[in-house]
Amino acid sequence: MAKESKKKTTKRRPVNAEIEVEVFIIGSPGIGRYTWIWKWGYNQNLPEFLRNQVANRFQHLPTRNIELDADRISVTLLYNLYFEIKHQGILPKYLLDEFNVYIFCFSVIDLESFRAVEKYWEQLKLKHTSGFVTVLVGLKTDLRTDREILASLGERNERPISPEEGQRLASKMGVKYFECSANDNAGIQEPIAEVVSLALATNRVKAINQKRGGGCSIM
Repeated sequence: MAKESKKKTTKRRPVNAEIEVEVFIIGSPGIGRYTWIWKWGYNQNLPEFLRNQVANRFQHLPTRNIELDADRISVTLLYNLYFEIKHQGILPKYLLDEFNVYIFCFSVIDLESFRAVEKYWEQLKLKHTSGFVTVLVGLKTDLRTDREILASLGERNERPISPEEGQRLASKMGVKYFECSANDNAGIQEPIAEVVSLALATNRVKAINQKRGGGCSIM
């Protein structure tokens, strides 16, 4: 669902325009976002030396050129674990000011990450002033049937989040729901293609040479 701003002026984009879309990934720590982003960007598994790195990861995140509706688009996926540690799940101001294309995600084997999505969503809906587009993604779907995972969840009287529960949350948010397994190479591309398509449809794109920090130009 796109939260539209009250004042919006649009200008027709030329076909094959050199444009870029920056997508900020929002979710709890440890749910597999970085592994998914890396697989999407480089078509390979996340290197071991990066798996436990808890730093500002902007410098490691991939950019890919894709084509949608005759447009050549540079897509960058971003996320920063720092705000989750420092702000304890409170979305920082820069996230509201500098971005308007997001992907919310959770791990299907982590109930707390599922519950956190609605908290993040409510903050964004309340505080974002210029409008945004987003989708919802359930990660680590290959672990839904893992015996060790199921036993561990059972000890806490928990179970994996079902596809139906993910869809219900997405419906409540008014967005599309996707599922992804980086390990199985399943559902890697679809949520990103969808949110980029939404960004194009609502002109939430930037000129290819525009530096981040100045907001989103309407083309």
